[in-house]
Amino acid sequence: MISSGGTATGTLIGSGGSEVISGGGVASGTTVSNGTEVVLTGGTARSTTVAEGSQVISSGGAASGTVVNVFGDQFVSAGGATFGTVVLRGGNETVSSGGTANGAVVSSGGTDTLLSGGVANFTVISNTGTENVSSGGTTSNAVVEDQGNEYVLSGGTADFAVVSNGGLEGVSEDGLTSGTVVSSGGWELISGGTANATVVSSGGLQTVEGDTSLANFTVLSSFGTQFVSNGGQASGTVIASNGLQVVTTRGIAFGAVVNNGGFQSVVENGRASGTLLSSGGQETVDFLGTANFVVVSSGGFQLVSSGGATNSTVISSGGFQLVSSDSTASNTVIDNGGSQSVFSSTVSDTVVNGGLQLVSTGGVASNTVISNGGSQTISSGGTASFTVVSSGGSESVRFGGVTISTIISNGGFESVQQSGTTIGTVIRGGVEVAAGGTASGTVVSSGGSMEVEL
Repeated sequence: MISSGGTATGTLIGSGGSEVISGGGVASGTTVSNGTEVVLTGGTARSTTVAEGSQVISSGGAASGTVVNVFGDQFVSAGGATFGTVVLRGGNETVSSGGTANGAVVSSGGTDTLLSGGVANFTVISNTGTENVSSGGTTSNAVVEDQGNEYVLSGGTADFAVVSNGGLEGVSEDGLTSGTVVSSGGWELISGGTANATVVSSGGLQTVEGDTSLANFTVLSSFGTQFVSNGGQASGTVIASNGLQVVTTRGIAFGAVVNNGGFQSVVENGRASGTLLSSGGQETVDFLGTANFVVVSSGGFQLVSSGGATNSTVISSGGFQLVSSDSTASNTVIDNGGSQSVFSSTVSDTVVNGGLQLVSTGGVASNTVISNGGSQTISSGGTASFTVVSSGGSESVRFGGVTISTIISNGGFESVQQSGTTIGTVIRGGVEVAAGGTASGTVVSSGGSMEVEL
């Protein structure tokens, strides 16, 4: 035993041997081979090498610079603390209740395990090294790189990790991470757990998959990517310049904000709700993807194509929605200065409140309501049915466009231009002008008027 004032240097502890350090004792340069070094209250071990043996630090003991090699073990518990431990091929560091590991390096197949109440700070994990954070364990400010792995298991917590260059942070069921930074080839895989406030940039990747997986307030930028699938959910994602969010295969995204240069893709039964597309932000909804309650603001762009569907989109001034290739859009509101273009697709129950709806080749619009300076243009190959043109609204039918059963209310206006066709229009206080087009079956009532220009 090495106690108050005692020192030992270069000790070799062989099979069945032990060294106990306590009460102000110091051991330096010890080699533990099939033996045990125990560091208790007030004891200090420096630069120990452990191979096929064990080092136990508890009850206020401290160890610095330990190297744990093949089949070696370091156990830290009950007030014990380590500083700068290096865990290599086949070595293990286990930190349990009351123990703290600071600045460990886990590399070359070494393993660091945090049990309930165990704490690790500033760990570096690389080169197939692994840190396992079990229920009740906590790690903070880890660096995970170069094929290193950090696994946050059920009930474990990891804060402020940096994951890059081939590193992996895995978050399994009921695991929790906060403030992770993923960049340069790093990967955060959420498979049942929760990740809060992750930043993904510079080629980093976050994957959110599985019915209980959740990512909150992720920030994507500079070619950072988030994949949400298989029942995973992402809430409040901010997609900045060159950031990408892909929502697919039963994945769900809530409340994303897509800023200038950012991109959201909703595909293959993925679903997005409450997305805000700001200036320069883009959303693509296709291949059976669905987007609900999207706001397309000035400079924002929403593309709905190839079987995609949207519901309750609001297109603000300067925003643009393109609906094409066998897609659908329903309950869209087009405000003053906003626009919607429809071809080879179907839109329904649109409200054009000062904005523009353009329906062309193969496009079909039904139950549109136009008012307050809004306009609908039906051109070659486009069809509109059951449109209501109310005060301040206008409908223009031209170049092969067709309308069926339009109602023009007081203050509304319909223009039937060259090669345009209207069928069964009802004029109730509004005006229809046929200027080179064909109007058939028109009914004029309640102060309405029809003008034919030759």
